[in-house]
Amino acid sequence: MPIRFADNHAKFSAHAPGAIPAGNCSPRGFCPIFTTMVKEIVTTYRDDLDGSELPDDFRPTRFSLEGTEYEIDLSEENVDRLREALSPFIDAARQVQPRFGNAPAQSRGSSTKRRSSSSSSSDSSRLAEIRTWANQNGYPTGDRGRLRQEIIDAYEAAH
Repeated sequence: MPIRFADNHAKFSAHAPGAIPAGNCSPRGFCPIFTTMVKEIVTTYRDDLDGSELPDDFRPTRFSLEGTEYEIDLSEENVDRLREALSPFIDAARQVQPRFGNAPAQSRGSSTKRRSSSSSSSDSSRLAEIRTWANQNGYPTGDRGRLRQEIIDAYEAAH
């Protein structure tokens, strides 16, 4: 008579000493008897503020403050509360274009024109031209180094 034992995944049968194993049994007398096992994973989305369950088709709410972006999972009711709380600030604010890389944001009223990059010789000749103009128009500059943005702005405004 076989001795039966089990774990969480499969049932095994061990034959009594001297018995002849049959089928898929090992020479030591162990015969696995596999059972079907189903594993179900259920994901439940919860509101980060009050813990209520969210529908499967919810979308996280994103917002930004002082250059840091945030994302939060909220119910429609809490999204409305967030919008209502931010509404007076949004109404008084101005919308800006997102910045890419580490470039500083362009200040209001700045008229800096973007030029397509050309050869470095034309850039250096342009800088020399700006330096000459700046020195002739009361903007002291050195012979080398970076030009202040206000000098470049004044040059472009004059040309």
